Amino acid sequence: MPSPKDSHDSRGRAKVKCEVCGLWYHRLDVHIAKKHGMNVEQYQATHPGCPTISEAASQAASSAAVKKASHAKVVREAKEETFSGDKDTFRIGVARLKMRKDLSEVDKFHVPDYDPKYNLGMMERENWEYIALGVQDSENVFISGPTGCGKSLGVLQLAAALNQPVQRINLHGEVRASDFVGDKTVDVDPESGQAVVVWKDGILPNAMRNGHWLLLDELDAAPAHVLFVLQSVLEKGMRLVLSNNNGEIVKAHESFRIIATANTFGRGDDSGMYGGTNILNEAFLDRFGIVILVDYPGELTERDIIVERTGLNGDDASKMVKIAHDVRKALENETVFCSFSTRRLVAWAQASVRLGDVKRAVKISVTNRLSAEDATFISGLVQRYWG
Repeated sequence: MPSPKDSHDSRGRAKVKCEVCGLWYHRLDVHIAKKHGMNVEQYQATHPGCPTISEAASQAASSAAVKKASHAKVVREAKEETFSGDKDTFRIGVARLKMRKDLSEVDKFHVPDYDPKYNLGMMERENWEYIALGVQDSENVFISGPTGCGKSLGVLQLAAALNQPVQRINLHGEVRASDFVGDKTVDVDPESGQAVVVWKDGILPNAMRNGHWLLLDELDAAPAHVLFVLQSVLEKGMRLVLSNNNGEIVKAHESFRIIATANTFGRGDDSGMYGGTNILNEAFLDRFGIVILVDYPGELTERDIIVERTGLNGDDASKMVKIAHDVRKALENETVFCSFSTRRLVAWAQASVRLGDVKRAVKISVTNRLSAEDATFISGLVQRYWG
């Protein structure tokens, strides 16, 4: 293997020589800063005319700059196209949706806050188009992907852009039918002051009556009794029979939609990472007309997310993203048994900004939650990138 003592790398590409110590590198900026305590300007003042970057590294840097500029242009154009149109119509790709204006004060409370820093990259824009198509065509939407990749966030930000109310529930194993559908409860009659038994809607009929989107997180962890209730509402026509409320039939408002997210697509989990997930029956899954498989954002988009959300400098953000991608590849190869979500990247970046130390921050936001073997693997990557 070539070393800094060699003037060419393993591919035969020429490196540049450090005139201070005589070692050879493709780029001298990091080397002279760490080893000799000087920047490029100081080095060139002492050694005028001596190059600080090889031709191969210069070409690679130019290519990266072009790629980054192209990415930024595509993202900008995507946002411009997405938000263009008249005041009443929201356009995303081939989908056209009407902005919600018929909202009560209670409805407005359920409209998500729009985050101006939400990064609508190429993949995110495509997913928005698919969700919007499902909404436009009155289809149920299922979004499947790894943890922390922005599945629910994308839905909420699209709803915010549309001024669309959303009700959200995490379908963990402890969700009761009464939480989901509703139940009878004792209340006080305001006129007589007497205790009376009244029906109280759960989240499902409430969303149906008011035309809210129902966002079902962790659908593959839902208990069977909730799924059986939901199955009839997923049918065309969307009706719910409240058997405990004298058989009342709830008809869905025209703006009501069901959007579900999960880490698996109801086929079970072979990785061992998502404990508690269930295998969903085919008849249930067949009721989702739009199925979207999402993944983590591309490197440039993920870097932009970190910079915009946390204020971390671009160089450190790029290194963090590279580490996350290295860990995800290692998971595919079964070298580690943890993943590295965008959400975890943002947490690491936020801690780094607060502490002013990337290495200390990675402990409290990433490695302390992992097994000793996985923590050692990630600590090694951090050492490689930051020394």
